[in-house]
Amino acid sequence: MDRIGITLRELLRYGYGGFILYVFVKFSCPAKTSEVMNFLNPNPVLTGVIGILVVGILVGAAFYAIHRGCVNDLFLERLEHWFHGRLLRGDCVTQYIERTFAVPRHNSRNAYRLIRDSNLFDDRVRNRFHMQNSEIHLLFLTSTAALVTLLPRLISNQCRMPPDPIYPTSWFLMAALAFFVAAFFATIGVCRQERAYVVTLDRTAVEIRLQGLSNPSSGEAPGGGCHVSERRQMQILFHGAVVLFIGLLFGMPFGIAVSRGWSEELVGSWHVAHSGTVAIGVMLIAIGAALHRMVLRQSAASLLVWSLVASAYGFTFGFLVRGIAGVRGFQPSGSPVNLAAFVGNMVGVGGSLLGIALVIYGTCAALKAAPMGAKRS
Repeated sequence: MDRIGITLRELLRYGYGGFILYVFVKFSCPAKTSEVMNFLNPNPVLTGVIGILVVGILVGAAFYAIHRGCVNDLFLERLEHWFHGRLLRGDCVTQYIERTFAVPRHNSRNAYRLIRDSNLFDDRVRNRFHMQNSEIHLLFLTSTAALVTLLPRLISNQCRMPPDPIYPTSWFLMAALAFFVAAFFATIGVCRQERAYVVTLDRTAVEIRLQGLSNPSSGEAPGGGCHVSERRQMQILFHGAVVLFIGLLFGMPFGIAVSRGWSEELVGSWHVAHSGTVAIGVMLIAIGAALHRMVLRQSAASLLVWSLVASAYGFTFGFLVRGIAGVRGFQPSGSPVNLAAFVGNMVGVGGSLLGIALVIYGTCAALKAAPMGAKRS
């Protein structure tokens, strides 16, 4: 179960992501947020606390996926790597692995995870590092949610003449910046602790564990990419199965709508939600099954996975809102519910276009790297 990420920790992260987004959006747009919540509460299909929890987890999962793929993998890890290399003389676990075991930079993070998840690590030490990194990730998640929701309000207010006094927003943004700085330096401290522990491990055992990653010629394409790791493959397979399961659940209100003679518009909305979500889940599983054949850099592979995952949850959220409210969400206008559906659709469209473009790029790179007439392994 742990190999595909089915853990309480992941569900709590998703729930926290949805909750913290709700808090800051509620502060930024209280009237529209209240309209959405009042709409969700009395609905006969998705009612009360359970319905709000489901929507919160879906929104939090999409937010977590975007944060993990874009903010963490493409920005934070690179900033941390640069900070260690330029200012702390490489006193980081990934740079130690790069120097000591000749692991390429784009594979150093995967190499550390491979060591951490093996039997070389003591379980108590592994759990302690997991807990520390989870706490740091929640700080980063909080600061990102605050910046995304409150910064546009602050900018739009300053464009008014005269601007309204919104001191709480400024204080929240300053607190978000403080959370980011605290989380960044905490990450540096944990990374140094991880390096100190990896140094104590048996070097021969680590070299055996990293045998496939430490040789740049094995799995690295001429253009500098490498075959996507098994961890990325398991992530997209897991989320594909979750989306497929949600799509199957959408078949229940679709069946109720048909059997009880609901309006054609509602029947059509739930039919689209059921069939569309199932198709998206099957697409993720199909891409995940072939993901290990693609050749991409680590950052590009991460962006591929999390853009497709965010797209899947965005479309799922849009389908759900459309089935409940009957809105289409094709334009950023009208009721707050239509606006929420529009945001979900735009996340779905943007993530799918980016993800499929990376799939095309990764398969083309794999074709170039594969010799003519080579037998399949």
